[in-house]
Amino acid sequence: MSKLPTDAQLRARVKLFGNLLGNVLKTQEDGHVLAAVEALRKGYIRLRKNDDPRLRAQLEKLAGTLDMQTLTHVVRAFSTYFSLVNLAEESWQHHIRRAQVRAGGALWKGSFDATLREFHEQGISAAQLQALLDQAAYIPVLTAHPTEAKRRTIMEHLRHIFLTGEQLDDPRTGKEQRKELIRLLERQIQTLWKTDEVRATKPQVRDEIKNGLFYFRESLFKAVPETYRYLEKAIERVYGPELAEGEQIRIP
Repeated sequence: MSKLPTDAQLRARVKLFGNLLGNVLKTQEDGHVLAAVEALRKGYIRLRKNDDPRLRAQLEKLAGTLDMQTLTHVVRAFSTYFSLVNLAEESWQHHIRRAQVRAGGALWKGSFDATLREFHEQGISAAQLQALLDQAAYIPVLTAHPTEAKRRTIMEHLRHIFLTGEQLDDPRTGKEQRKELIRLLERQIQTLWKTDEVRATKPQVRDEIKNGLFYFRESLFKAVPETYRYLEKAIERVYGPELAEGEQIRIP
């Protein structure tokens, strides 16, 4: 039986991303940037464990003494770090779900498999499920809200980092290949760091359209048929034994 990924694996990936980002800051920016980032990071970790008013005042004073350029880099360093943490958490969740699939039991809460099992246990019949599916509609909304949207190039860089991290987790990856993948990750994080988060010019309508199409090209075209397959298999596992020969539950 496959073992589920542990918190330790997630922490190790977050630590790796943090170290690589630190290397990038060390080579790409003034030493004051990394020093300020580390002082604030360690200080707020201590505050989280024990709220010390004097330490909080010291950290606020440190932030207040930074010049505008250094402060901008520090803020962006934390923003980049948390983007990398999100990638690590997303990858970790994917590994958990794949392990649950291999185990053959009910999948994660909210999955098609777990939801249909709940329906079945509550007495919802195949006919009632069919009626529900016939009424269901999924309508994605692609927003151009400036506070929500990332630049397309930033999203592409993050995707490359995510995919390289997935290769790193492949059990077939050898020691030397792992070293090369870590070097590749550092280069990708450096590219992410060197890419402006804010456009130099105001985005035009065509730019927003391209941003919307990014999700179709990179996610939806692949995810939609996979989602249908997952739902079909879940229906077959949960309701299949009850269906008469030749009968099926149709997905619109």
